[in-house]
Amino acid sequence: MIARFTYVNRPSPIHRLDPAAKVVFLLCYIFSIVLFLDVRALAVMLLIGIVYYRLTGLKWQETRRAWKFILIFALIFIGISAVLWGGGQTVAEPHIIWQGPLGFDLTWEKLYYAAGIIMRMLGIAFVSIPLTFTTQPHDYGVGFKGIGLPDKFAVAIDLALRLVPTFASDFQSTMDAQRARGYETEGLRGGPIAKLRRMSPIVVPVTIGAIVSGEDIINAMDLRAFGSGPRTWSRKRQRTPADKMLIAFSLLMLVLCISWALTGHGAFEVFWVPGA
Repeated sequence: MIARFTYVNRPSPIHRLDPAAKVVFLLCYIFSIVLFLDVRALAVMLLIGIVYYRLTGLKWQETRRAWKFILIFALIFIGISAVLWGGGQTVAEPHIIWQGPLGFDLTWEKLYYAAGIIMRMLGIAFVSIPLTFTTQPHDYGVGFKGIGLPDKFAVAIDLALRLVPTFASDFQSTMDAQRARGYETEGLRGGPIAKLRRMSPIVVPVTIGAIVSGEDIINAMDLRAFGSGPRTWSRKRQRTPADKMLIAFSLLMLVLCISWALTGHGAFEVFWVPGA
C-alpha cells in the first residue's frame, strides 16, 4: 500500500486552488527568495509567505510535526553555522559586536547573514508546507502535469512525494511487530555502529519491503503499458479566475525579483546592516 501525507479537508481559498497553480506559486516563490540576502527584501517575501499560509486556515496541531523539524533545522543547524562560519568574514571591515575566545568575532554582518538565511528558510516553509496539507493525494500528478511536465516526470514526482510517508508507515508497522515479539529498542547500547547492527531486525525488513514494493509498482505500470504513449488522466481540474490570478502574480513576482537582483540589489556585497 502506498501511504500519503496528511490532507486536511477545509474550505479555504488555498484548498480550492488548482494544484498546478500552487506548484507554480511555490516554484516562483523559491526562485525569487533565493536571489536575496538583504533582510528588507526577505521581510517582504516572508510576509507574502505568511499571508499565503494564513489563507490555508491550517492549525498548529495539524502541522506541528513539520514545523518542529523545520524550526530545529533552521534555528540550530543553519543559524549557528551561519553565525560561526557564514558571511561575516567575507567583509573587508566587519563591525565587531563581541570578541570571543579562539579568535572568534561576532559581527553585525554574521548576525544579519544568519537572520537572512533563517528568514529565507521560513519563507520557503510557509509556502511549501501547505502544498501537501491542502492538496488531495490523487491530485499530485495532476498538478505537476498541469505545469507542462511530461507524464513520466509527473508520475515520478507523484510517487516520490509518497515515498517518505510510505517508508514511515512501514517502519512503524515493522517496529510494532518486532516489539510484539519481545524486541526492545529502548535498551540499545554501544556506539553508533553497534546500535545500527542491533537495529537490523527493523532496518532489513523495511529495506526489503521497499524494494519489493518498488518492483510491484514497476510491474503494475508495465502491465498498463505506461510510457508507450500519451497518458490519460482520470482527473482534470479546470482553472478558475483565482488560479489564473495566482499564476499571474507568481510570474510577476519572479520577474520583478530577477529584475531587481540584476540591478545589484539584495546581494550580500551590498548587505544592509542596521546600526553598523
